[in-house]
Amino acid sequence: MSTEPAAHLIASSELVAGYLPEVNVLNGCNVHVDQGELVGIIGPNGAGKSTLIKAMFGLVPVRGGQVLLRGEDITGAKAHQLVAKGLGYVPQNDNVFPSLTIEETLQMASWSSRTRTVASRSVTAPTSWTRARTPTPAPASS
Repeated sequence: MSTEPAAHLIASSELVAGYLPEVNVLNGCNVHVDQGELVGIIGPNGAGKSTLIKAMFGLVPVRGGQVLLRGEDITGAKAHQLVAKGLGYVPQNDNVFPSLTIEETLQMASWSSRTRTVASRSVTAPTSWTRARTPTPAPASS
């Protein structure tokens, strides 16, 4: 029997990242999420919350440290590689799929272009979300 602890679901270790060359937003950031956990990242505007998530999902250049998914180094992996591993990023904007319910949006996220099918894992939103739709903005007045 192994005495090694199970790998975290996703983790960053000593992450250094930022948007502009030589301007680091993150300087040695460590965070991990284990299977079944819900984790909130709280801080003031400009603290690096969004930068952390975007760096972990390959959307911001990582200059140092690493990102691990179930113990596998995914630092700098391309979006299609992350999706193939079951990892996705949905921005906080409400305009990604404005006409879809939350459940339909989750199903879109599980679509595999390689197999042209929805992934085998079950995607079901809580009943209270099933009929919720993103509101459509009112047309701009002239």
